[in-house]
Amino acid sequence: MNIEIANRLQKLRKEKGYSQEELADALGISRQAVSKWERAEASPDTDNLICLAKLYNVSLDSLLDTDETVEEIKEEQKEKAEEARVEFEKVDNDDKDTFLRDDEGNFVHIGKDGVHIKSDDGSEIHVGKHGFQAIDENGHIIKREKKFKVSAYVSGILMLFAVIGYLLIGFLIGYWEVAWVLFLVPELIGSIVRCFEKKRYGAFNMPILCTIVFITVSMLTGLWHPMWVVFLLVPVYYSIVNPLDHHFCKCTSCDNCNDDKDKDNE
Repeated sequence: MNIEIANRLQKLRKEKGYSQEELADALGISRQAVSKWERAEASPDTDNLICLAKLYNVSLDSLLDTDETVEEIKEEQKEKAEEARVEFEKVDNDDKDTFLRDDEGNFVHIGKDGVHIKSDDGSEIHVGKHGFQAIDENGHIIKREKKFKVSAYVSGILMLFAVIGYLLIGFLIGYWEVAWVLFLVPELIGSIVRCFEKKRYGAFNMPILCTIVFITVSMLTGLWHPMWVVFLLVPVYYSIVNPLDHHFCKCTSCDNCNDDKDKDNE
């Protein structure tokens, strides 16, 4: 778009009392897009031109009228097309980096250090060997807050008590071969805490519970053979609670559903 039309758009906007942000809201676009129209760096599409004409109460002819000849307009469009082609095809042969940019200010850089994307509203996304980082249009870094996991501390503290209890029972009573079951208790209690943290029944460690029951009852009664049936509770339990978790979470991609798959970079 030539400077003559750009100046006209700016003049009409000010005459109607619109700020760039107010006009952008009225058209459903970004303020940066309006700013580029008025700097002749970009042109409104057909729908936006129609909306502008209606907002300013002028005809499209008067809105787009220019003293440029057809040849001058063609030459200008040819130059812009060539500039756009160069920007999109720009490749650094030494670093094998690729740069893509359009006339709206959207920018993509793909290189050895990762992928960097910047949109016309100022927001950015960077993906590289150090992870993922997003920056909003106000320059604020968006990052996932690390959750304080009580279950980890509970399991750690209980494991310390399990060691102390195992040594005391072993030295004082001599039940070394029985007391080792204590080492399963921290994980059992920790899984109960995780149920509340994640709001998921499936976070409970049913195999550990069945193992504790199986070993404890079998050692006390000697009924090792029939007690193995307690492990049948494992598939029964998860076949019931997993659909419930999925139903209450509404999706399988939320934080609660995928928390087990997350890996914290500490």
